[in-house]
Amino acid sequence: MELSQRQNDPWHCSGSRRISPTWNTPIQLHRIAAIMEQEDIKPRVLAGRLGTTPTTIMKQADPTCDMLLSDLYQWQAALRVPIAELLMEPEDDFSSPILLRTRLLKLMRFVRSIQEQSTEDSIQTIALQMAERLVEMMPELKETPAWPSVGQRRTPDELGAIAYNVIPEKAFPAPLEEA
Repeated sequence: MELSQRQNDPWHCSGSRRISPTWNTPIQLHRIAAIMEQEDIKPRVLAGRLGTTPTTIMKQADPTCDMLLSDLYQWQAALRVPIAELLMEPEDDFSSPILLRTRLLKLMRFVRSIQEQSTEDSIQTIALQMAERLVEMMPELKETPAWPSVGQRRTPDELGAIAYNVIPEKAFPAPLEEA
């Protein structure tokens, strides 16, 4: 699934354009950025789902970015939310299907973490029963992974953050010589 790429895109919105009203208040055309933040979905993850770059994702997630309807439907599939949630603010946050989905997803990730880390049979049984009940409520939770137990894994050819943020030797005081 790839987002459309319009030719001669003066707004640099990769398949979209920015709408600027004549008054000073920008028009909010969609809620993609809000949903990304609410569900804690990173641009890199969405870039993989949509077959584009994280930069394009960030440009199109801008609420003032006017995109094609077909792109909006691709976003809807990638974010796995109802299309109405992308277009308008829910009236009642507590009854919002997206909020319920977010809470169930987080709960399932905790259950998967318990399943991975627990060594006791009784806790494993309870966690398995909880996972089964959650899948009954929301079948797409079946493939939900656990919370990461360590930070993001690097490939063998990637360097760690320390390689990019080298501290100069001048920052360290010279050792005192003993007399």
